[in-house]
Amino acid sequence: MRKGSHLSILLLILSILTACGKTAPAPTVSPSPSIIPSATALPQPSPTGTPAPTMALLASPDADPRIVTAAQAWLQTRAQEAGAQIAIAQPSEGLPENTTAVLSIGAPPPKAPTARRLMIAASAESVPDGVQALVLESADLPHRAFLAGYIGTLITKDWRTGLLASEAENAAAQAFKNGGHYYCGLCRPLYPPFLVYPLYALIPAGSNATAWESGVQELRQGAVKTLILSPAALQGLTAYPNDITLIALDSPPNGQTAGFAAVLTPDIAGGLDALWAHPDTATLAAGIQMAILDNEAISPGRAAMAEEVRQQLQNGLILP
Repeated sequence: MRKGSHLSILLLILSILTACGKTAPAPTVSPSPSIIPSATALPQPSPTGTPAPTMALLASPDADPRIVTAAQAWLQTRAQEAGAQIAIAQPSEGLPENTTAVLSIGAPPPKAPTARRLMIAASAESVPDGVQALVLESADLPHRAFLAGYIGTLITKDWRTGLLASEAENAAAQAFKNGGHYYCGLCRPLYPPFLVYPLYALIPAGSNATAWESGVQELRQGAVKTLILSPAALQGLTAYPNDITLIALDSPPNGQTAGFAAVLTPDIAGGLDALWAHPDTATLAAGIQMAILDNEAISPGRAAMAEEVRQQLQNGLILP
């Protein structure tokens, strides 16, 4: 064998041995990514919030709409102060949830252990235990008519005062005459026409504006210079006389107080304020709110005389 052949064989053997002596590299394995658990939001219980405090107003079907309006305005103010909402409820229904105060007109409010109960009542006899009541008896229409008769006779020359009212307001007409006579006695005029003042004209209930205007003309023929208008007359007339002195026995519609010397109304807000400020007071007599609008027709001195009579009426010292 040739020397070159031996060398080739030797080199081949060496290369094989070298290959066998090498350590095979370990296979590359990609590390498994670590699993980070995601936060799972747990279901939150839905809030069961306490309802907002409520002040409820209830009115019987035959309640005077003017009294209801005044009471609602007062209750709205109290609700705003307390951060409460106001609800209009029916006497036959239950009170809203979380009622903190209830004001009822003409009927006792329903029992409510957690609510303050107030009522506007015609007399103290209809007020149940546990209810604070503003009693309208001393500020009702006959009491206001008596005061108007006194004021009208006080400020009018020769006592020439008249009242326009409906036949349903006959009790007020009699009280009006009594108020005039309380000041002037027989009220006999010095000049014609020689009529017995104060005068009044009663219009059938439900009459139209023409009938009410005819009542005004009837009193004009009696030389009336100061005219008192009952609540029905204020609603029945489409226009008020502007050449004679006027006194209203309630708030004129839409605030039409121009031409009125005085407006006499029950003091609903003042009475309810007094009850609200004194939780231990069971009943309170409503006063007559006497707004003097014309200081020339009703001078300060005569207004002071009228105020004295108003207080006597309020305290029950004068009966209409």
